[in-house]
Amino acid sequence: KIGGYFGSTNSSNESILINDTINQSITNISVGNSSQQSNVTANNTNQSGVGTLQLPDLIVDSFNYSSTFLHNNSAGTKYYNLEVTLIIRNNGTSPSGNSTTMIDLNSQRRNWNTPGISSGGTTTLVSGYDNITAGSYTSSAMLDWNHVISESKENNNGVIIEFFLLG
Repeated sequence: KIGGYFGSTNSSNESILINDTINQSITNISVGNSSQQSNVTANNTNQSGVGTLQLPDLIVDSFNYSSTFLHNNSAGTKYYNLEVTLIIRNNGTSPSGNSTTMIDLNSQRRNWNTPGISSGGTTTLVSGYDNITAGSYTSSAMLDWNHVISESKENNNGVIIEFFLLG
């Protein structure tokens, strides 16, 4: 089961500053207590004409887990080693800088230094967990955790998966 998202929205009473010679699309604008999908385009020009803002857009390309059975203890509890693999894609039109990615497994949060990614490129992060007992798990990932990268879309940086290790 994959679902949910993390992200940010712009409030209708926020100011959005736009430099000369750019076009910028803004989506997921929150108005009052309700959210609505909309596109707002802002155009500024100067002597050189209209320019286009080139931004990265980090997205989750793939988020999976794999488990390896280790052993049973004397009480019959099964233990596993678990690997969570996250593939991050830059869907934007310019390279991203370095950032931090957060991967969480049942409240065991780990922050990963994530290298810059070229436009259209990917990077893979693998988080290992040892001696995990059988049961139900929720894992989430949040790209650009510290919001250091200005992206063309800020509301598509997270994912949640739920899975069960057989007991």
